[in-house]
Amino acid sequence: MRRGPVCLLALAALSGCSYEMPSFLGREGDQSGTYTLGGDAAEAPDPVEMPVTSAVAERGLHGVILRAESVAPTQGYYGALLAPVDPESRADANGIVTVKFTALPPATPGATGPARTRMLDAALFVQNVTLRGVKAFRVVGSPNSITVPVPK
Repeated sequence: MRRGPVCLLALAALSGCSYEMPSFLGREGDQSGTYTLGGDAAEAPDPVEMPVTSAVAERGLHGVILRAESVAPTQGYYGALLAPVDPESRADANGIVTVKFTALPPATPGATGPARTRMLDAALFVQNVTLRGVKAFRVVGSPNSITVPVPK
């Protein structure tokens, strides 16, 4: 007996969900289902090559994990990334895959500080299928590069 009115109230409440979301707390919405925060978004800076201090390749399940470290020139660098120079991760004639170490610089120059506060780490997983014919990885940074053999 009481199920009818309860179901009607639930359907009436659900029908109100199709209205446009009001603008509140800096959020603006349109009926596309996407919402943005109020204000202008700052553009991301271009990545910068970083000096490579160390690199190591370790065996993982179904592949190899390549890790590299760098010391940034100032504090505030973020988003460290190891990315293959060749998008398909192909090796050159000598069987070496070249990988670039980059990071995003801060919007404003930061303090220099001690080296331990400016350390950046990045890693890259390479599948066994990609490793066919690969003998080593070359991690390229701004002034230097380090070559690491593929572990067996």
